[in-house]
Amino acid sequence: MRTYPAIRVTPRGATTDAADLVAAALDGLGALAIQEEDAGSVVAYVSDDARERAREAVLAMLPDATIELLDVPDEDWAARSQAALTSIQAGALTVAPPWDAPDVSHPATIVINPAMGFGTGHHATTRLCLLALQKEEIDGADVIDVGTGSGVLAIAAARLGAARVVAVDNDQDAIDNAVENVARNGVDLDLRCIPIDELRGLEGRFDVVVANLTGAALVRFAVHLQRLARENGRLVLSGILSEEADAVVEAFGASALVERTAEGEWVCFRLRRTT
Repeated sequence: MRTYPAIRVTPRGATTDAADLVAAALDGLGALAIQEEDAGSVVAYVSDDARERAREAVLAMLPDATIELLDVPDEDWAARSQAALTSIQAGALTVAPPWDAPDVSHPATIVINPAMGFGTGHHATTRLCLLALQKEEIDGADVIDVGTGSGVLAIAAARLGAARVVAVDNDQDAIDNAVENVARNGVDLDLRCIPIDELRGLEGRFDVVVANLTGAALVRFAVHLQRLARENGRLVLSGILSEEADAVVEAFGASALVERTAEGEWVCFRLRRTT
């Protein structure tokens, strides 16, 4: 029987955000899925060549956790874990897997196939971004979603009336998944596989810049992200742990803070480019 490489993470003491913290630690390492167990542990499925790096990344995030290396028998675990997903509400928007979409034709419904990845709307950082987008003047705006993943935030911008939406990611697999979801929702997006630091040709062209990355990535690419926004353009930033928030604000010193929102350990900023 085929097996899947995985790690089981058991935090020390009660940690309500364990799955979110593991997901943040594994960002960029190609985790296939993350499951919470009844005992409070979290199992993350990864590629075999990334398992040791995944263990080290999780220990850096949760230094007191116990980590086991697993080889999990194929018993349709992916299908079972995805089937448990249901629709979620974020303001006026509904994000749903195909099997739980209340009304696929409704303009406020976004249908996302989990497809072994993130960006289904169930992560706090995605919900925070969806709510933040609904506070911006999206109707008729030019929007760019940096690190689009499944495309959920870019699709949301299109649903909210954006005149043009560009969605970029440096992972071709993510773009391929986004292409499927864009077609499923019947919206028109410009999808590109390109690194953030190679977006110079798009500088200064957007009313709203969305980036749901990690705190470290936002700090690293702050200059590039701010240059994508027009003067007085807005930035919606998430993927930020509370302890990273001050560093992100400092890195985006050329932009004024409009609003800070939070859910659990996760923070989202709305900023306005001032220079």
